[in-house]
Amino acid sequence: MRVSDSARHQCVSIWKAKNQSAGIAVYSPEVHGTIRRSDISNETEEGGLQVIIFIDGSVTGNPGGLVGFGWYCPDTEEEGNGVAYQGGSSATNNASEWMAAAAALIYVLGQYYDIVDTVTIRSDSELLVNQLNGKWRVRHSNLKPMAAIVNLLIEELESRNMKVVAEWIPREENKVADVLSRKTVKSLLKERRAMTMRETNDE
Repeated sequence: MRVSDSARHQCVSIWKAKNQSAGIAVYSPEVHGTIRRSDISNETEEGGLQVIIFIDGSVTGNPGGLVGFGWYCPDTEEEGNGVAYQGGSSATNNASEWMAAAAALIYVLGQYYDIVDTVTIRSDSELLVNQLNGKWRVRHSNLKPMAAIVNLLIEELESRNMKVVAEWIPREENKVADVLSRKTVKSLLKERRAMTMRETNDE
Protein backbone atom coordinates (compact mmCIF):
# COMPACT_ATOMS: atom_id res chain seq x y z
CA MET A 1 0.00 0.00 0.00
CA ARG A 2 1.36 3.42 -0.96
CA VAL A 3 0.05 6.86 -0.20
CA SER A 4 0.05 9.22 -3.19
CA ASP A 5 2.41 12.19 -3.22
CA SER A 6 -0.53 14.57 -2.89
CA ALA A 7 -2.08 12.61 -0.04
CA ARG A 8 1.12 12.59 1.96
CA HIS A 9 0.97 16.41 2.09
CA GLN A 10 -2.57 16.35 3.45
CA CYS A 11 -2.59 13.50 5.91
CA VAL A 12 -5.54 13.23 8.23
CA SER A 13 -3.97 13.21 11.65
CA ILE A 14 -5.01 13.57 15.25
CA TRP A 15 -2.66 16.23 16.42
CA LYS A 16 -2.22 19.50 18.24
CA ALA A 17 0.38 22.14 17.53
CA LYS A 18 1.41 24.63 20.18
CA ASN A 19 -1.44 26.91 21.26
CA GLN A 20 -3.99 25.06 19.15
CA SER A 21 -6.89 22.89 20.28
CA ALA A 22 -6.75 19.14 19.89
CA GLY A 23 -8.88 17.33 17.39
CA ILE A 24 -8.91 15.74 13.98
CA ALA A 25 -7.15 18.04 11.55
CA VAL A 26 -5.75 17.92 8.05
CA TYR A 27 -2.03 18.58 8.05
CA SER A 28 -0.92 20.87 5.26
CA PRO A 29 2.62 22.34 4.92
CA GLU A 30 1.12 25.49 3.40
CA VAL A 31 -0.80 26.12 6.63
CA HIS A 32 1.28 24.56 9.38
CA GLY A 33 4.77 24.83 7.96
CA THR A 34 7.23 22.09 7.06
CA ILE A 35 9.47 20.18 9.45
CA ARG A 36 13.13 20.52 8.44
CA ARG A 37 16.08 18.23 9.15
CA SER A 38 17.53 21.02 11.28
CA ASP A 39 14.50 20.71 13.58
CA ILE A 40 15.53 17.17 14.55
CA SER A 41 18.14 16.87 17.29
CA ASN A 42 18.20 13.11 17.88
CA GLU A 43 20.69 10.83 16.15
CA THR A 44 20.81 7.05 15.94
CA GLU A 45 23.94 5.08 16.78
CA GLU A 46 24.58 4.88 13.02
CA GLY A 47 24.51 8.68 12.76
CA GLY A 48 21.10 9.00 11.09
CA LEU A 49 18.32 11.28 12.23
CA GLN A 50 15.46 9.90 14.27
CA VAL A 51 12.16 11.32 15.47
CA ILE A 52 11.03 10.09 18.89
CA ILE A 53 7.32 9.85 19.69
CA PHE A 54 6.05 9.05 23.18
CA ILE A 55 2.67 7.29 23.23
CA ASP A 56 0.19 6.05 25.81
CA GLY A 57 -3.35 4.77 26.04
CA SER A 58 -6.00 4.69 28.73
CA VAL A 59 -9.43 3.19 29.30
CA THR A 60 -11.96 4.14 31.97
CA GLY A 61 -13.04 0.53 32.42
CA ASN A 62 -11.05 -2.53 31.38
CA PRO A 63 -12.83 -3.67 29.34
CA GLY A 64 -15.83 -1.63 28.25
CA GLY A 65 -15.00 2.00 29.00
CA LEU A 66 -13.86 5.04 27.05
CA VAL A 67 -10.72 4.29 25.04
CA GLY A 68 -8.36 7.26 25.09
CA PHE A 69 -4.95 7.76 23.52
CA GLY A 70 -2.19 10.36 23.41
CA TRP A 71 1.19 11.01 21.81
CA TYR A 72 3.91 13.62 22.18
CA CYS A 73 6.84 14.65 19.96
CA PRO A 74 9.53 16.53 21.95
CA ASP A 75 11.37 17.81 18.84
CA THR A 76 8.40 19.81 17.56
CA GLU A 77 6.50 20.05 20.85
CA GLU A 78 3.45 18.77 19.01
CA GLU A 79 1.00 16.41 20.61
CA GLY A 80 -2.24 14.60 19.93
CA ASN A 81 -5.00 13.04 21.97
CA GLY A 82 -8.53 11.77 21.58
CA VAL A 83 -11.13 9.13 22.32
CA ALA A 84 -11.38 6.27 19.84
CA TYR A 85 -14.63 4.65 20.96
CA GLN A 86 -16.59 3.48 23.98
CA GLY A 87 -17.88 0.17 25.18
CA GLY A 88 -17.61 -3.46 24.14
CA SER A 89 -15.14 -6.22 24.87
CA SER A 90 -12.56 -4.58 22.62
CA ALA A 91 -12.32 -1.49 24.86
CA THR A 92 -9.13 -2.60 26.64
CA ASN A 93 -5.83 -1.10 27.73
CA ASN A 94 -4.00 -2.91 24.94
CA ALA A 95 -6.46 -1.56 22.36
CA SER A 96 -5.88 1.99 23.59
CA GLU A 97 -2.11 1.53 23.20
CA TRP A 98 -2.56 0.36 19.60
CA MET A 99 -4.75 3.40 18.87
CA ALA A 100 -2.01 5.65 20.25
CA ALA A 101 0.55 3.96 17.99
CA ALA A 102 -1.68 4.42 14.94
CA ALA A 103 -2.31 8.11 15.68
CA ALA A 104 1.41 8.75 16.18
CA LEU A 105 2.40 7.04 12.94
CA ILE A 106 -0.23 8.96 10.98
CA TYR A 107 1.32 12.15 12.32
CA VAL A 108 4.80 10.97 11.34
CA LEU A 109 3.66 10.06 7.83
CA GLY A 110 2.28 13.55 7.34
CA GLN A 111 5.29 15.40 8.75
CA TYR A 112 8.47 13.35 8.42
CA TYR A 113 8.06 11.30 5.26
CA ASP A 114 11.36 12.42 3.70
CA ILE A 115 13.29 13.86 6.64
CA VAL A 116 14.29 11.25 9.21
CA ASP A 117 15.90 7.84 8.94
CA THR A 118 14.31 6.25 12.01
CA VAL A 119 10.97 6.59 13.80
CA THR A 120 11.22 5.54 17.44
CA ILE A 121 8.00 4.85 19.30
CA ARG A 122 8.44 4.93 23.07
CA SER A 123 5.82 3.28 25.28
CA ASP A 124 5.55 2.04 28.84
CA SER A 125 3.59 -0.99 27.61
CA GLU A 126 5.94 -3.97 27.38
CA LEU A 127 3.20 -5.91 25.59
CA LEU A 128 2.76 -3.31 22.84
CA VAL A 129 6.51 -2.80 22.36
CA ASN A 130 7.15 -6.51 21.91
CA GLN A 131 4.17 -6.82 19.56
CA LEU A 132 5.33 -3.85 17.47
CA ASN A 133 8.83 -5.29 17.25
CA GLY A 134 7.45 -8.65 16.16
CA LYS A 135 8.69 -10.55 19.22
CA TRP A 136 5.21 -11.36 20.53
CA ARG A 137 2.12 -12.25 18.51
CA VAL A 138 -1.12 -10.29 18.51
CA ARG A 139 -3.46 -13.03 19.67
CA HIS A 140 -6.78 -11.33 20.44
CA SER A 141 -9.09 -10.98 17.44
CA ASN A 142 -10.31 -7.53 18.55
CA LEU A 143 -6.75 -6.18 18.28
CA LYS A 144 -5.89 -7.62 14.89
CA PRO A 145 -7.65 -4.93 12.77
CA MET A 146 -5.82 -2.16 14.68
CA ALA A 147 -2.53 -4.03 14.42
CA ALA A 148 -3.08 -4.45 10.67
CA ILE A 149 -3.59 -0.69 10.24
CA VAL A 150 -0.45 0.06 12.24
CA ASN A 151 1.51 -2.46 10.16
CA LEU A 152 0.30 -0.82 6.95
CA LEU A 153 1.54 2.54 8.24
CA ILE A 154 4.89 0.99 9.17
CA GLU A 155 5.19 -0.59 5.72
CA GLU A 156 4.50 2.78 4.10
CA LEU A 157 7.15 4.50 6.21
CA GLU A 158 9.64 1.73 5.46
CA SER A 159 8.92 2.09 1.75
CA ARG A 160 10.16 5.66 2.18
CA ASN A 161 13.39 4.38 3.74
CA MET A 162 12.34 5.07 7.32
CA LYS A 163 12.98 2.39 9.93
CA VAL A 164 10.33 2.04 12.64
CA VAL A 165 11.33 0.71 16.06
CA ALA A 166 9.60 0.52 19.44
CA GLU A 167 11.30 1.03 22.79
CA TRP A 168 10.02 0.32 26.28
CA ILE A 169 10.38 3.07 28.88
CA PRO A 170 9.39 3.19 32.57
CA ARG A 171 5.99 4.74 33.31
CA GLU A 172 7.58 7.70 35.07
CA GLU A 173 9.30 8.68 31.81
CA ASN A 174 6.01 8.71 29.92
CA LYS A 175 4.02 11.18 31.99
CA VAL A 176 3.25 13.63 29.16
CA ALA A 177 1.68 11.00 26.92
CA ASP A 178 -0.14 9.50 29.90
CA VAL A 179 -1.76 12.83 30.75
CA LEU A 180 -2.69 13.36 27.10
CA SER A 181 -4.30 9.91 26.87
CA ARG A 182 -6.63 10.84 29.72
CA LYS A 183 -7.26 14.45 28.73
CA THR A 184 -10.12 14.01 26.27
CA VAL A 185 -11.61 11.17 28.31
CA LYS A 186 -11.83 13.42 31.37
CA SER A 187 -13.31 16.22 29.30
CA LEU A 188 -16.01 13.97 27.87
CA LEU A 189 -16.89 12.56 31.27
CA LYS A 190 -17.10 16.06 32.70
CA GLU A 191 -19.26 17.45 29.92
CA ARG A 192 -21.41 14.30 29.75
CA ARG A 193 -21.32 14.30 25.99
CA ALA A 194 -23.30 11.58 24.24
CA MET A 195 -20.98 8.89 22.97
CA THR A 196 -21.62 6.19 20.40
CA MET A 197 -22.11 3.09 22.48
CA ARG A 198 -21.22 -0.37 21.28
CA GLU A 199 -23.20 -3.35 22.50
CA THR A 200 -21.35 -5.32 25.14
CA ASN A 201 -21.56 -8.45 23.00
CA ASP A 202 -19.82 -6.79 20.02
CA GLU A 203 -16.62 -8.42 18.89
